Amino acid sequence: MSDNLKIWKAVEQPPSWALKTIGGGRLKGKTDINPQWRYHAMTEQFGPCGAGWWYTIDKQWLEPGPTEEVCAFVNITLYTESCPHGIPATGGSMLVAMEKNGLYVSDEAYKMALTDALSVAMKYLGVAAQIYYGAEATKYSKPAEPEQKKAPRKEPSEDDALLAEEAKFDLAWSGVMEDIGEDDADAVTALRRYFIKVTTEGSKQFLVMSDSLNGMSSREVAKLRAMLVKGREKVAGHCAGDWREAVGLPAIGVQVCSTCNAVLEEKDKASCAIAGLKEPYCSKHAGEALAKKMKGATNEG
Repeated sequence: MSDNLKIWKAVEQPPSWALKTIGGGRLKGKTDINPQWRYHAMTEQFGPCGAGWWYTIDKQWLEPGPTEEVCAFVNITLYTESCPHGIPATGGSMLVAMEKNGLYVSDEAYKMALTDALSVAMKYLGVAAQIYYGAEATKYSKPAEPEQKKAPRKEPSEDDALLAEEAKFDLAWSGVMEDIGEDDADAVTALRRYFIKVTTEGSKQFLVMSDSLNGMSSREVAKLRAMLVKGREKVAGHCAGDWREAVGLPAIGVQVCSTCNAVLEEKDKASCAIAGLKEPYCSKHAGEALAKKMKGATNEG
């Protein structure tokens, strides 16, 4: 055994009679070490207090607590014949403490702070080291955190799940619309209905819905979204094809009637031009438009 650890090994394990489990209060469950045993161990190793070992009280002071409590502190230096430079330490205790029945004033605060300071200094010589290694809980141990009871996990309702999936579907759909460069609101709505219709018709997994996601389950909407995400290029190519006729919209570049959206024939265009109508109309609605124009001109005259 190294001579440096000779004293340490001799005083590191307190006897069982010097240990006491604290039964209540903030320190409940921790180990209290009888201070008298510490003095016994020091005397056994170094001789009587005042000759083989001794201490000086360097400072005593009070500190106010967060409420009306007051703390007492003591600074000491512990000496032995083999430790002439001394071991500094600080101890503390409560002078005024808030207890269950109100404020309590201790007339032994400085004495208890001194005992605490001595125990701190003696730790550096190995006194009761086995306790402070962590095998036992002391007042310096971190309090065990109370076990947190986990709240039971609330499973989302079908309505919540459906709303979440519809939001994800809308995001995926916006990505496809960016791919094909379509920004006309009516066309986007029609294309969305067309996509849902052609991807659900004849399928056992989806409902046959030609107008919207209404009536589908969250799982069914999730599958539609997966089609948009995983096959984005394929879906974009499909939607960018000849879909307008399938959903009742004229092809891009085709002129339609301003009243009924009917595709105009060349004779309809010519008639509107001859009549001086600013908006294009089919043969069915051109007469009405011309009548309104003439009536407006008469009123102005």
